[in-house]
This record gives sequence, structure tokens and C-alpha cells, in this order.
Amino acid sequence: MEAYPVTFENNPSHIKCDICRVINIVSSMKHKRISIVGDSVQQQLFHGFECELRRRHFDVSTAVIKTWPEIKEKLPGDRVGWKYGVKADICFNVTVPQWMNHNQHNQQLNQLHSLSSPHVEICHFNHYRPYPDMAQHMDIANSSDVMMINYGVHYLADDKTANEFEQSLESLLKVFDNSECLLMYRETSAQHFDNDGGEWSDRFNGNDGDNIVCTPITGTVKWRTRMFKEVAKNSGYSVVDSFHQPKVKKEVVFLPFFDWSSKLISLKDGQDCTHFCYTPHMWYPMWRHVRIALDRMNRT
Repeated sequence: MEAYPVTFENNPSHIKCDICRVINIVSSMKHKRISIVGDSVQQQLFHGFECELRRRHFDVSTAVIKTWPEIKEKLPGDRVGWKYGVKADICFNVTVPQWMNHNQHNQQLNQLHSLSSPHVEICHFNHYRPYPDMAQHMDIANSSDVMMINYGVHYLADDKTANEFEQSLESLLKVFDNSECLLMYRETSAQHFDNDGGEWSDRFNGNDGDNIVCTPITGTVKWRTRMFKEVAKNSGYSVVDSFHQPKVKKEVVFLPFFDWSSKLISLKDGQDCTHFCYTPHMWYPMWRHVRIALDRMNRT
């Protein structure tokens, strides 16, 4: 939070609450939708959105779940079906308070985009790994203004899954070559297994899985981050991770999360070394990064 401050001097936005500002901007965009795509940690991010908005006294609707069909013919060879493709989406609506529409900057946004909607939709699309053709991601992008994605923990550093992960990132970025949707890639969060870099290993399967104890991370293995940035560079994308530079035509917003989450072993229950117990403080840096990224869009 200290590294990415928001200053209000000469700033068109008067809204000091980061997540409030996110809703404010998206309400003036084309689809009025934020899509969160990926695995169970992304689902925790989705629930973080909902909890924070309720905590801020926004009117939040009951979430609605819709299942997606399995497309067996799109599975990679010799792969298990449950790991691939979007399984379901869950969405809720946020009512935009009237006071958000009463400032000069929001009126300017309405003229640039469309009239402000009284609602913003926030959805989580649940999947562990994408189908190779990325058609599902394209459908999500075409109906969203912001797409926040990560599915990194379901790929390991061995040659087979690491190569598949690299190919999936290449395909993902191709989806956004001509997309109006803003792609945000959340860095894979830290795990706290008793292993190099805290990562899960196949050795935790079977009987060893009954004796798992979460431990502080003793090494830093950020191979997924390095791979993502390399693939983005080779695909002609600028990776925006400081958010202070001017917006460029072909960019992907990188949401840093590993270093911050690596310190949060106290939010693990002792045996589940991947997921985090909820606290609003955990997500404050995420709201700040998303807010600054969207502020940049609306200044250009």
C-alpha cells in the first residue's frame, strides 16, 4: 500500500475507498462486468470482493450459480476431465449508490462510454486449467470489461505441466490481441508446504498427505511469474506492474501477490497450505492495484 499510494491532488477522482472507486469506474463501462477467472484461490478473491462490498454497506444481490457443460472433445490427450474447462460461474450484482453519479468526473466518463448503470456484475468462472483452444475465455472476455485471471497452482514445475502452462499463457494472450476487455493477471499466490518455495509436490499424496504441516517459506520459487512475463514479452505485450506509466495499446496488468501472500502463513489453518482464512486486510493491496490500473485507463 505504501509502494502504490493514491494521491488526490490534481486527481479527477474524489473517492478514497479503492474498491468503491473500482465499482465507480466499471459502472460507466460497456458491459458493467468484472470477471474473475480461475481456481479456488480466485474464488477466494471473488468472495473477498463480496465481503468487502457488504462491509462497505453496498447493496449486494444473492449470488446465482450456473453450471457449464463439459466438452470432452476439447480435452488434451490422456488428461482427466475434471481439471479442464469452466465448470460453473457464480455472479452477483452490486447496486451503484447515487452519490457516485454526482461528481464531474463520472459525468465525463458517462459521455465517453455509456450511461452509468445502476448495477455492476461481478462473476467468478471456476476452472483449474483451460481448454487448449481458449474459446471459453474468449466468450468471457467478450462480455466483460475487466477479466482477472490466474490458474497457476494447478501446474507444477515438471517439464510436462510447465510446458502446458506456458502454451496456455500464449493462447490466453492471443485471445486479448483484439479484445476491448482489460486483462489483469493475478500473480500465483504463495503456498506454505514443507517444500522448496512452499510449493505442493506429488510426495504429499497418499499417507504423507495426512501429516502436512504448513511451514514458513524458506526459498522463493516464482517460476510461474517469470514464465508469464517472458511469454507476455514474446507475445508483444507490455506487462504493467507499476501502474504509473502511461497506458499503452497492448498491455496486460500484472497484479503482484506472491511476496505479500508469502508472509501470510498465519492465515493458513495448519494443514491447508494453499488457501487463506478471510480477513479484509489481506485484499487491500489487491484493491489498490486494481483501482490504480482502472484510474490509468480513464485518464487516457
